[in-house]
Amino acid sequence: GGNSTSVQGSVNNIVVEQNLNSYVKNTKVRSGGNISVQTEDKSDFDAVIGAIAISLGSNAVGASISTAVFGGKNQALVENSVIDNYDENNSLKDLIIKSTQNDDFNNGIIAGSVAGSVGVGGAVSTIIFNKEVLGYANNIQNINDSKFQNITIDSNAKTDLDIIAGGIAGGGTAGVGATVNTITFDKKVESLIKNNSKIVTVNKDTVYANAIDNIAISSVAGSGGGAYSASGIVSTTLVDSTINSGIKDSTIIANEIDVKSNGTNNYT
Repeated sequence: GGNSTSVQGSVNNIVVEQNLNSYVKNTKVRSGGNISVQTEDKSDFDAVIGAIAISLGSNAVGASISTAVFGGKNQALVENSVIDNYDENNSLKDLIIKSTQNDDFNNGIIAGSVAGSVGVGGAVSTIIFNKEVLGYANNIQNINDSKFQNITIDSNAKTDLDIIAGGIAGGGTAGVGATVNTITFDKKVESLIKNNSKIVTVNKDTVYANAIDNIAISSVAGSGGGAYSASGIVSTTLVDSTINSGIKDSTIIANEIDVKSNGTNNYT
């Protein structure tokens, strides 16, 4: 606050990069039970920033800038390995490869100003989201006539992204309020049996990739002035999601094979 001119600003920058890896690589495996390779990541992020400028005299400027970058890879992998799932009771076991990602992001940014003459309020919010969730059986094979009961490769990613940005200004003479909101959203979810894998399964091979994206954006700009007022909103959202499941360049013997990719997108 000030009697003549007041300037208030807040800047918030956050960069989060997290990689999770669970794997069996370049290994000869002899197991009498199930083989399970799994990763699970749950991330919660909440941030609220604001700047309010009040001037009893001439001018007030309030500005908030928020930049958040989230990245990383979540991967479960069995690679370049031979498996003898021997059991002395001759009971068959399962191979389970599973990657799970749950992200919940809430970001609020507000800037405001009140002045006797000129008030300017601006909020700029930038979100960059780039994550991979992967499950692979890569160049694996049964040996010694061993078999699996079931194989499950399951990659799941769920993202909830809630953004609120606003710039509000009031002035006795003029008020200018502006909001700029930019989101770049890039996600890859993939489950594959690949690269010369040779697998025998008595029952079922299940290869699933699933992604759910809930993105809610609220942008507000307001202004009031005795002679002049202006407000504006620029909101840009770029979304690139890749969801793959499949079997390629491999030899598979199974009673049943189920391959499915599923994507659910909710944008408001």
